[in-house]
This record gives sequence, C-alpha cells and structure tokens, in this order.
Amino acid sequence: MEFPDFYRRFHCSFKVIDNDLNNKIIAIGGIRPIAEAVVLTNQDYPVRTRMEALLKIFNGVKYSAEKLDYTQIHAFAYDEEYVKHLITRIGFKCNVDNRVLSLDLKNGQKERRSSST
Repeated sequence: MEFPDFYRRFHCSFKVIDNDLNNKIIAIGGIRPIAEAVVLTNQDYPVRTRMEALLKIFNGVKYSAEKLDYTQIHAFAYDEEYVKHLITRIGFKCNVDNRVLSLDLKNGQKERRSSST
C-alpha cells in the first residue's frame, strides 16, 4: 500500500513497521496543523450585506492561508443558511452532519476533490 508523505506538513508523525517483513509500514499517523476560519457577523445587518462582508473576509482568509502554506481551511458552522452560503458561494465541502466544513486550497483556486478530513 502506498502511504502519503507524513514527514512534510505535520507537527510530528509516527509509523509502526513490521520488522519481520522488510520493514513494511503497518500504520502511519500524525498531528497536522490546520487553519480554522473564525468569522462572526453582526445580525443587525441584512443578510445580503453580511454575505457580501463574508465573501470579502474569506478572500482574505484564503489568501493568507495559502501564503502560510496551508492546503485547507476548516470552519465549524451551526446555522443551516450559513452552511449553504459557505458551500455555494465560497466552495466549502461539508461532512454528513453539515457542521464541519473544509475548503481545499490550490494556488488561490478552489480545488475539486474529496476531502478526507
């Protein structure tokens, strides 16, 4: 089985090898740093105004995360309408319970691949 490079982009990594079978990897894992977007909107403003502000914020967040060499941005959302906007307007993908979202980054463009986070 081919394993991804766990030595780059990880704070630390570990592997368990089979000493009896040519040092093949049994399991590998580690701690990966993640970029988490934290954005609050003022509910006193209309939805359209807040969504325009949200798009501006995320343009800055994406730019900064890429400059810091992150490959994903994570967001935790609790409002269904907010989740829909993050998916349709910004390009986030979400897990099954629609609470944890991730945005893959690649040279400032939304990357179209499934996320394993």
